[in-house]
Amino acid sequence: MQRGLLGIAAAALVCALCYLALKSVAAAGVPVADLTLITAAATLVLAAVATGFAVQATMRARQARAEMTRLARSVDAALREVAANTARDGVAAREAAALISVAPLAGLRGQASLATAAGSNVVPLPAARAEDIGAAKPPFPRDR
Repeated sequence: MQRGLLGIAAAALVCALCYLALKSVAAAGVPVADLTLITAAATLVLAAVATGFAVQATMRARQARAEMTRLARSVDAALREVAANTARDGVAAREAAALISVAPLAGLRGQASLATAAGSNVVPLPAARAEDIGAAKPPFPRDR
């Protein structure tokens, strides 16, 4: 932003210097044909400066476009990888769910020994084990 403003200020300064130079040349009594050549030369100098700024802006736009394309491709690749991992993890989760047999919640209480004896992968809560053994349940904080 500051470089752009500096470029505009430099162009305005060049225009002012050309105007002052032409004014002093016209006041000196230079013929109109020479004055026209000087004006054309000043115009060409300003056009060359403007062309330089345009080329610089075009180069920056190309760099920005290339960077945005690279960013879009990397985000696309990352999203594809995440989708592939999600699909792979989903298949693994379905396979794991098929391997694990889950006993109903009603079967956990009071039948912990039956669940473990049946070879289930369900581990009963300590409170359920304490009931089966006949020991007292651990008190809850609100029962104290």
